[in-house]
This record gives sequence, structure tokens and C-alpha cells, in this order.
Amino acid sequence: MANSMSTKTRHTLLSGSALAVAAILALGLLALSQILLSGARIDLTENQQYTLASGTLSVLDNLSEPIDVYFFYSSDQAQGIPQITNYATRVRELLIEMASRADGNIRLQFIDPEPFSEDEDRAVSLGIEAVPLNQQGSNLYFGLAASNSVDETQVIPFFQMDHEPLLEYDLAKLFYQLNQSSKPVVGLLSTLKMSGEINPMQRRRTEPWLIVAQLKEFFEVRDLDYATTSIPDDVDVLMIVHPAHFSDQTLYAIDQFALRGGRVLLFMDSYASIAVPSNDPLADSGLSTISDIGNLLSSWGVELVDKKIVGDFEHALQVQVQQDKPPVHHLAMLGLNGDAMNREDVITREMQSLNMGFAGAVRPLESATTQFTPLLQTSQRADLIDAHRIQPGMDPAVLLIGFEPTGERYALAARVTGKISTAFPNGAPEGSEATGEPLTESSRDLQLIIVADTDLLMDRMWAQSRNIGGQRFVTPWAGNADFVIGTIDNLLGSDDLINIRPRASFARPFEVVAELKRQADSRFQAKQEELQQQLRVAESRMNEIFAQQESAGDSGDGAIIDQQLKETLASIQNERLRIRKELRQVLHNRDAEIDRLGTTIKFLNIFLVPLLLCLIALLVAALRRRRNRMART
Repeated sequence: MANSMSTKTRHTLLSGSALAVAAILALGLLALSQILLSGARIDLTENQQYTLASGTLSVLDNLSEPIDVYFFYSSDQAQGIPQITNYATRVRELLIEMASRADGNIRLQFIDPEPFSEDEDRAVSLGIEAVPLNQQGSNLYFGLAASNSVDETQVIPFFQMDHEPLLEYDLAKLFYQLNQSSKPVVGLLSTLKMSGEINPMQRRRTEPWLIVAQLKEFFEVRDLDYATTSIPDDVDVLMIVHPAHFSDQTLYAIDQFALRGGRVLLFMDSYASIAVPSNDPLADSGLSTISDIGNLLSSWGVELVDKKIVGDFEHALQVQVQQDKPPVHHLAMLGLNGDAMNREDVITREMQSLNMGFAGAVRPLESATTQFTPLLQTSQRADLIDAHRIQPGMDPAVLLIGFEPTGERYALAARVTGKISTAFPNGAPEGSEATGEPLTESSRDLQLIIVADTDLLMDRMWAQSRNIGGQRFVTPWAGNADFVIGTIDNLLGSDDLINIRPRASFARPFEVVAELKRQADSRFQAKQEELQQQLRVAESRMNEIFAQQESAGDSGDGAIIDQQLKETLASIQNERLRIRKELRQVLHNRDAEIDRLGTTIKFLNIFLVPLLLCLIALLVAALRRRRNRMART
């Protein structure tokens, strides 16, 4: 017996010693891996969440001066809000990763602003938003400010949760903008009088379109004569609106601008209602309602469907045709939202609404060397309508005649990128003054956004303007201005910045666990429904027995019926207990399955992954020793 106990004790001691040795060995291997793999990174996440896009890396490589970054985050106040704490960790890690790749040109400061402190005052002065958490005055700060050597500051007031997929793009854009030395120039080339004109009666300039006024808040907007023969070199983005009757010299200037890598935002139309002649002496007249930009579109690998506008059942806006009649749906007046926006592109990812009027459709040519990416699309309940059917003051019901949805989604706006050739293979037209050496092939990728509508820029399509006390107040009801400003803002970036795409959400759901819960809940719900049905049957039977008891009266059958009632009640109670037991078993099985999954995940994270890292570290060390031996020999 004593021998047995002694043997047992020895086994216990050996087991304990083995565990201790294994633990020491594991710690040693982990320490070794830290040394051998110092600075090494491997991203095993499904969507490469910790791997910077090539465009971001290029932006960071091109930083020419240090940028000071102040990340304000109230860690204590955020406790208990896992969505915020997890997102803050994501922001912090991304900033550290960017700083490590910026060769010292990003200088990080992480600031936890305590209430009533100098850090809190600094956050407020820099424009960081304070989000109140309770009635006691606790505020949450979760924002970022960055400045360059000339004290130009860019601010993200608060990191919005729904903006997380654009986090890398927002930070890269912020660093890119701080690296620029001057305000961007937008060249506006249009046959329409968008910047206002001199009123011959009042002898003063009329108000510019609201969209132009909005653009001037963000950019230097420079009006170019629609008969210009050259595009100035300092124009960063060329915004062309309803080109019509452009001379060959003007078209050649645009051609050369695009070949040099200039960015182009083009608004074309198959029916521009703003160009329709009216009785207003100040209205644009003598213009074609159809945009025409010569052979430029074909050289860019895209076309505007000729003399067609788009009608869409699903996105048709309600319009008031007559005061005494209710509003009607207008197939050619579109209110876009939801699925009409390309959620994979930075420009349209977060757009909520946009109104278009008599929009056309754009599509790529089969011979195109460029890449065509739709930004705005119709629903599948759309069709093309002959543009000549559109008449001023028409009854929208007329468009329903012969309208049959094709099931095709038509592109209303698109991004076009890639290498292009000149639209003037025979050389420059006589009288051309385009700057620089004439090009026949693009020196950089074309960056073009084409929109098949000009009416979306008109005031009445997206906003109301009121003049109060000499000041102009704008009330938007659609996101048309946001779309135009966001598009120009995107085009102003480098090629690398433009090519950064939204990431998948960093917060990943436990999909397997969720599916297990869904299956169990489905079984649970089925059992509940079964129980409810059986209870209804039993209660119906009970009501029958009660009715029989009342009708029996004093006939002497009451005792028999009372016994039946007792037996029925007992049966119902037993059935309830049985089904509830089954329900508990369903939930128990679900939880047991989730627990097993959790155990497996813990094993992988705690033991298997560290073991693999240790093996990799040993392999790297062995390869280094081998290279060193070979180098010595």
C-alpha cells in the first residue's frame, strides 16, 4: 500500500515537474521569438485589416515634412462601451502602423483629456467634439488633430462608428492634404452661366448657382472661357459642365490636359433642361439640350447613350404638376438612394440621397483600354426613353406609354481610369495653344468621373436658398452638393489616394456562434409554437368540459365531469413539463456547442499559434545561421 502511495506521489511530482518544464520552455520560446522576429509582421486577418494599402504606403513615403498628430481619447469615460473601446484600439494601432512606415514624418501624441484639465481645453480649441455621456457632465473625446510645419491643421472631430470602413482613407487623405502647400484649383469650363452674369436691367451680377457657391468654400474655383484654347497648368481638377459647341481648339486643350494626367469631372446630358429656351431674358438660350464633347469620350473608352434618357420605376420622384391635383411619379426625375450608390467606392459609400433630372446613361466601349466602374446606377425596373419625348410642362403620365423595364441596371455616373490615346491622332488643330509638349499617349492614368446629367447641379434639384438681411441661407434636401464636393475632393488626391478603397468593418461578428444560435432559436421557436398549439387544444377541451359541467346541473353527472376535468388538467400539466424540458435541452445543447467552439478557439490562440510562431522563429534563426556560415566560408 505504501509502495503504491509512493508511486502515485512520484507520478504526481513528475507530472507537476513536466508541466513546469513545459511552461518554462514555452516562455523561453516566446521570448526567443520576440528577439528573432523583432519588427516582423504577419497579418492573418481575413480582410488584411492590419496591412496598409499600397496607396497609403505611397502617401506616407512622399511626406516631405513632419506632421504632428494628436489623438484625443477619453479611455476612462469609454469604459463599458465596447464598441468605442474596440474602435479606439483600431485607430491607435493604425496610427502606430502608419507612423512606423513614415520614416519619422508622423509624430504621434496620445492624449487622455481629464475633465477640467489643460488637455481638455486643448482638445476643445483644436475642434475635437465633446460627446456628453451623462447628466453629471462627463464628456467623451475621441478625435484627432494634425498639423504641419506652417500650422495648417486638419481635424477629425469624432471618429464615427459608421465611418470605420473609410478610416484608412480618411487618415491617408488627412496626411496627403497636410503635405500640400497651396489651395487646390478647380477649373470650371461650361457653356452655362453658373457663376452668375451681369443683369442688364439692374446692372449687377446675379447670384451664382448654389453648387458653385458651395465649391468656393472648399476650393479656388476659376472660371474658364468655354472657348479657351488651353488649360492652365495650375488647374488641379477640370470640371466640365454641359459641353456644347466647343471648338476643336478647346477640345484639344481638354485632350492634352487629360493625357498629362489631369483630373476631369464631366457632366454630360442627353437632355439638359437648363438649356431649354424660356421667356426669361436672362435664361441661357441658343444652346443645344444635348451635350457634345467630340471624339474625347471614345478616346477615353466610354460613351453616352445617344439621345436617350433613363426612366426608373423604383426611383421615380413625386412631382407636383398642377396645384389642384395630387403629386405624381415622374419616371425621368430620379431620387437615388440605397442600392443606387456604389458602396465599394469612397465617393458614394456613405451617400444617402441624390436627385437627378432627365439623366442619360453611360457605358464602356468594347474597345476601351480603360477601366469603367459605375458609381450611380438605376434599379432593374428601368428603361431607356427617347429624349425627344421630353417636352417642357409635359404630363409625366405620357412617359408610361410603352415603358417596359428591361431588368438592366444603367450607369448614371462612373469612374473611368487607365491609359488612353489622343483623340487628335493627326495633330493639333490650327490655332491650338495647349501648353507643354504635345502628347499622343497618356503619361499617367486617366482619372475621370463622368456623370450623365447636368440638371442635378441646378438649385431646384437639391436645395432652397433664402436671402435674409443680405445673407444667403441654403437648406439642402438632397446630397447633390456633397456628391460634387466629395468627387472633386477625391480627384484632388494622388493616384495612390484615389485607389484606396473602403475596408470591411473591423468589428467582425462571431458568425459560427450566431448561426448556432439562429438554429437553436429556430428549434426553440418551433417548440414554443408546438406548446402554444397544444395549450390551445387543451384549453378548448377544458372549455368543453366546463360547458358539459354547467349543462349537467344536478343530474348527477357532475361528479363524472369533475373527474374528467381533473384528468384533463393533469394531462395538460404533464404536457407542459415535457415540452419545457425539451426546450431546456435545446438551449443546453446550443450552449454546449458554443462552449466546445470556445474551447477550440482558446486552444488555437493560447497554444497552437504561439507554437507555430516559435517554430517560425527557430526556422528563421536556423536560416540566418546557415547564411552566416556560408558568408564566412
